[in-house]
Amino acid sequence: MTPSELTPDFIRIIAALAKLVILAMLLERALVLIFDYRWFKQKLDGLGFKIPISFGTAWMICNAYHFDVLSVLFEPDKTSELGVFMTAAIAAGGSAGAITLFQSVFKFNKEAQTAIKDAQKAEARARQKKAEAEIAEYEARIKKPQ
Repeated sequence: MTPSELTPDFIRIIAALAKLVILAMLLERALVLIFDYRWFKQKLDGLGFKIPISFGTAWMICNAYHFDVLSVLFEPDKTSELGVFMTAAIAAGGSAGAITLFQSVFKFNKEAQTAIKDAQKAEARARQKKAEAEIAEYEARIKKPQ
C-alpha cells in the first residue's frame, strides 16, 4: 500500500478514537449526576454498582449507534458484538483511559508535547539572536565612516 492509500484509513482511525474519547468524557460527566446523588451515595456507594452502571450505559450507547472501534481498525464495514463490547468497556473505563489509549496509539503524550514546545522556543531564540546580529551588523555599517 502506498501512503496515499493509507491516509483515509488513518483519518478514519483518528476519528473513531476521538469519538471514543468524547464518548468516555460525556459518559463520565453524565454519570456523575447519578453517582454524586445523595440517595445513591447513602444507599449504594461502596456496593460495587458504579462499574456495572457505567458499562451498561456505555454498552447501550455503543450498541444503539453500532459503535465498534475494533471494526474501524480491522474490518471497517462490519461491526461485531465483541467490538461493541470492547468499545463500551473502554468508554466505561473513563476518559483518562480513553485518552491514554489515544495517546499511546499516536505516540502523542505530555513528553512529546513538551519536546515540541521546547524545540519551538529554541527556534524562536535562534531567530531572535540572528535578528539581533543582523541589527548590530547594520548599525556597524551605518556608523562606519566612508
